[in-house]
Amino acid sequence: MITQWRRWCFAGPMCLEEKYTRESFQVADLDEATDILMPQALDKLREFMKFAFVKPVQGAGVRATKLVLGMPFYGYAWRLVNANNHGLLAPANGPASADNGAMGYRQIKNFIAQNKAVTVYNSTIVTNYCYAGTTWIGFDDTQTIAAKVSYAKQKGLLGYFAWHVGVDNNWALSQQAKQSWGA
Repeated sequence: MITQWRRWCFAGPMCLEEKYTRESFQVADLDEATDILMPQALDKLREFMKFAFVKPVQGAGVRATKLVLGMPFYGYAWRLVNANNHGLLAPANGPASADNGAMGYRQIKNFIAQNKAVTVYNSTIVTNYCYAGTTWIGFDDTQTIAAKVSYAKQKGLLGYFAWHVGVDNNWALSQQAKQSWGA
């Protein structure tokens, strides 16, 4: 028998860039109004860099124990302007696949295998990318997931979530996240 109900209020998934936390709403109010906040370390390179979204949110008064780190189990494919210029921030002239370049992790792993793509992990920005010919794909691999989950745990965040587990490759990212959290 349930004798006590707890009201759970979620804010997210959301992008919490510093300029929005100051101009659009009072982040500190979210600490009182919600039980869990879910900022995402997803689509923007800026958000990957040193997990820049955590500091402004915590600095605005949100407790770490209310933050849940979001991680992508997908990436984006871009068509490089020059196949010989394939590093981070290399010029591209548009998406390299359907759905504006969005690809699930399983699709990315298949692309790497089928095209013998070169894969790179960048520990400064904490992300992976691969390239083959003029196709460049930014994504999170097991090493990236391990770093992000370890960071969330070290900073005392409530936990992590992923979008979306249905595109994981044989549970590789999910298992890495669980192992890195120590669950």
